[in-house]
Amino acid sequence: MKIRLNFTREIEVKRSINEIAGILDVRNTKFNIIRHNLINYKATSKISIGTLSFKGFNNFLPIKINIKLRNKDNDTTIVQFYTYPRVELVLITIILVVLVILQLLGKGIPIVVTTVILPLSLIWFGWLYRSQETALQSKVENFIKNH
Repeated sequence: MKIRLNFTREIEVKRSINEIAGILDVRNTKFNIIRHNLINYKATSKISIGTLSFKGFNNFLPIKINIKLRNKDNDTTIVQFYTYPRVELVLITIILVVLVILQLLGKGIPIVVTTVILPLSLIWFGWLYRSQETALQSKVENFIKNH
């Protein structure tokens, strides 16, 4: 099983870049779109678990995917969805490595922390974030195809 820290998916859409850009500029209720330029966008989830992203809280690091458009030919566009590793997962990994080093140096770190709690939290949050990124990508993909 290959473990990937980022998410990448490409689809072909039988529309021009300008048509897809127009679709992405339409407001919707399921996600937010931030346009960087004609070919680069960011989609963010309106609600996400594990990031305190819901009404009443600031979106610290909402679930998001990046979108890049490129021409295949005049009537077909490649839509690429991709993410970067989540800061939270990187921080948990760094904490785990530091605690393992401290444990090896005999600093009294309980073994259950480095063998159970932190690895399970890394797996749990990794799965939680990836499943939400995949769901967001599906929503954006369906919005593009059905609009």
